[in-house]
Amino acid sequence: MNKVRYGIVGIGKMGGTHAKKLKQGLDQNGELAAVCDLSEERLAWAEQALPGVRRFADYRELLACGEVDAVVVATPHYDHPGIAMEALEAGKHVLIEKPVALTLEDCDAVAAVSEDDSLNLMAAQIAKSLFQREKVICRVSDPHLQVLYHKAYELDTICPTVLTEQAVFRSLAK
Repeated sequence: MNKVRYGIVGIGKMGGTHAKKLKQGLDQNGELAAVCDLSEERLAWAEQALPGVRRFADYRELLACGEVDAVVVATPHYDHPGIAMEALEAGKHVLIEKPVALTLEDCDAVAAVSEDDSLNLMAAQIAKSLFQREKVICRVSDPHLQVLYHKAYELDTICPTVLTEQAVFRSLAK
């Protein structure tokens, strides 16, 4: 099995945490391949903390580099929908840090682009109470990816249900 090659767009607090976890071997079937940030300071941190990982200042270059299968979007909230849609259009699996978008219209736009069932789209809303109430927050068909964040954050329950209605996706923006 080929390893999933991850690229992280935005390596601030959340993106940096994802990067460190992946670099530490959280996913035995995956590897951190690339990171992107506008901040020269954060890219300098990545050079030291993430040896062997490619660094980009422009997420479009990360998407086009040919070395990334899945993208984690961990930028400021207002950038989430645009980057996620471009990543999906580039044929990448996408994990979006919460919120997916700031408006219902942007959620609808991301949902429309994500209709290709060969790609996985997940919103990173790690909160035990959400899972225990069985709110659907992800569309992930690969069982390995379903358990990855369950393991990392020691969740009691996970609801890896296929996202079939935009209404569920819309609830993330509220």
